[in-house]
Amino acid sequence: MQTRPIIATVVALASAVAVSSCSDDKPTAPDTTPSWTEEALPAGLEMGYLSAITVSGDRAVAVGTRSADFSPFAVERTNEGWELLELPEVPFRAIPAGVVLTEAGDPIIVGVAIDEGGGFNAFIIDGRTEPASLIEFDRDNEDVFLYSVAVGDGAAMAVGLASGGFALRSVTAGAWTDVPPSPIGQQELGLNDVQYVDGRFVACGFDDGGPPYAIFATYENRAWSMDEIPGVDLDPRCLEELPDGTLLVGGQRFESSTSSDYAFLQARDPGTNAWIPLGVPGSPRPGTVQDLYATSSGEVRAALSTWSANVPGGIVRSGRMEYELSGAIVAIAGSANGTLYAVGHENLAGGDFRPVLLVREP
Repeated sequence: MQTRPIIATVVALASAVAVSSCSDDKPTAPDTTPSWTEEALPAGLEMGYLSAITVSGDRAVAVGTRSADFSPFAVERTNEGWELLELPEVPFRAIPAGVVLTEAGDPIIVGVAIDEGGGFNAFIIDGRTEPASLIEFDRDNEDVFLYSVAVGDGAAMAVGLASGGFALRSVTAGAWTDVPPSPIGQQELGLNDVQYVDGRFVACGFDDGGPPYAIFATYENRAWSMDEIPGVDLDPRCLEELPDGTLLVGGQRFESSTSSDYAFLQARDPGTNAWIPLGVPGSPRPGTVQDLYATSSGEVRAALSTWSANVPGGIVRSGRMEYELSGAIVAIAGSANGTLYAVGHENLAGGDFRPVLLVREP
């Protein structure tokens, strides 16, 4: 069973060596370009990591896990700074992997629960109910994961990993229906990211029972259809649609000669549906494209994590590193007024890590 993407990141970063970041020469004239600023989190969140962030209107909510006890938390940006949101009591170790806000402003959080025997179950915190409800999903003698959640047209869709695929759809608060991408009992199928695009849910991931192995999935008319993302040993982790209809997919590519993963990025032309390989700075770059975000003008940013002690994680914009850190940026989101948010974690000495929350004002 492959534990991706959040679990694998945690395991890798727990023993990661701090990486060095590079700095550009000072400009000869004042630089008026907006920059990323780290903002403080509430007391008690000094250790751990942030795994996802969502924005609806001017409201921003991020989720993460405290490293001491693997208890989940959610924070919201207010005029007084970031404040903790009240969550239902979670009686197990939990790793939030995705979060979304409904049109009414209710958060839906999905993730992975770790049971006492070391197995993995999926969970949802559904903020549409009053109070918010905690729902756990398990299968006998099988690990299941939820990685991402999206909303659109009155429905919510959560996707993840299990034998034969795992996806849940909801139109009623607190009620979720299994809508797997393929019949139960087949090979592992994992959907790592889901978005609501042009009146339908789209997702990307992998199918161990392929070909195709790297997949772009569409949910329409109460059924999933699969298309291939061309390439060898690709693990798509994220997708984003540009204003012109171009679809971007990023993730990691396994290189058998080095037994290592390298970041990849591809674009699908909206006219021909042809896939075009794109580069990332320093290609082949050790690590993973964890998230993609496009502004209304089509400007794209990518969140990067890394396994190399010599290559930083961070944020890529216009083919260059816009922000670097000794750790990983795993999610980027933005508001209508142009404010951008990014979350991740910084590697610390001793194998621990601290949550990092960045804001870039327009």
